[in-house]
Amino acid sequence: MKTLHFLFFVVALVCTTTTLSQELTKKAIAIPDIPGYHVLKCDFHMHTVFSDGQVWPTQRIEEAWQDGLDAIAITDHIEYRPHKEFVKGDHNAAYTIALDKSKKMGITLIHGCEITRKMPPGHLNALFISDANPLAIDSFRLAVEEVKKQGGILFWNHPGWVNQQPDGIAKWLDEHTWIYNTGILKGLEIVNEQTYYPEVHQWCVDKNITMLGNSDIHLPTSMYYNRAEGNHRTITLVFAKENSTEAIKDAIIDGRTVVWNGTTLYGKEKYLNELFKSAVVCKNDTITATPKEWLQTEICNNSDLTFTMQIAKKVEGYNFPESFALKPGETMLFSFRNAGTTPDTGKEITAVYNVMNMFPAPGKTLQTELKFNIVTKGK
Repeated sequence: MKTLHFLFFVVALVCTTTTLSQELTKKAIAIPDIPGYHVLKCDFHMHTVFSDGQVWPTQRIEEAWQDGLDAIAITDHIEYRPHKEFVKGDHNAAYTIALDKSKKMGITLIHGCEITRKMPPGHLNALFISDANPLAIDSFRLAVEEVKKQGGILFWNHPGWVNQQPDGIAKWLDEHTWIYNTGILKGLEIVNEQTYYPEVHQWCVDKNITMLGNSDIHLPTSMYYNRAEGNHRTITLVFAKENSTEAIKDAIIDGRTVVWNGTTLYGKEKYLNELFKSAVVCKNDTITATPKEWLQTEICNNSDLTFTMQIAKKVEGYNFPESFALKPGETMLFSFRNAGTTPDTGKEITAVYNVMNMFPAPGKTLQTELKFNIVTKGK
């Protein structure tokens, strides 16, 4: 019966993969680059049949291409392989199988795996390794040292996962301090699938550790997400010089990331602000008008991101909108009133807004500026 059950699983797997191969269509993610860097769309945590996932490795490449991603890491569990009786191969098999297709489809495939231990220390993803097999050892400390020896880095997966943290609150323990002191703990997963861990976000701020968010997908992505209906997998936006393993590694080490979960974005203030300014453009930033009239300009959101705006400071002489939303790919007519108290000469007006869905720290929203050159004429 066990063998028959698995055969049904394999048939379903083959049918799914075949259908995908015949009907692949791509929905690109529109996010403009920021000064000095390309914005790469990345998912660094996913599984295949070589651990507890339910798809073949090449399907992960096809899904990434369909979803408009630039780079992924297949991170199958080292210690947990429930299909190993039927799916043969070492701990590098998924990477080796997917590599050729990743090159053909223009997806950067990062060599990785998941070191899967009870708390402490929990689950750790190793990225940029050369060989996963030596990590299959009893001591997690020796496994960590092997990652370092290979020039890889680590990030801590779902630190507040209820299966390992019954109250859902992540706890930093002595084992994590030891890993941190090795110098290769470069990231923390502040969002896993759809779960956000605010205490982990704060650790990133306090300890200067890179913020990451990933799908941790096990089933086919089509069973979870439908971008045509407005939902997408959680991903990490990486600000890199180019789309290569070396450039992505450098960006993660340097903390150049923003996590995109639903319509919410988490990251360092610098990169959130640069992301906002690259996406949001005022079509006419010089406006000529007479006092006391309504002024209008167009504000364009040249991205697939949403920005929810709330005014932070009143501007003397002008009545700006208290709140508004900049929806993906839309241009809005931005109207505000000149109260008639400004001089008849050119003047730069700065409207300060909180972006209510961009968070540099837990509970702290990004504050940004919209600037307009106002030229008033007449009395």
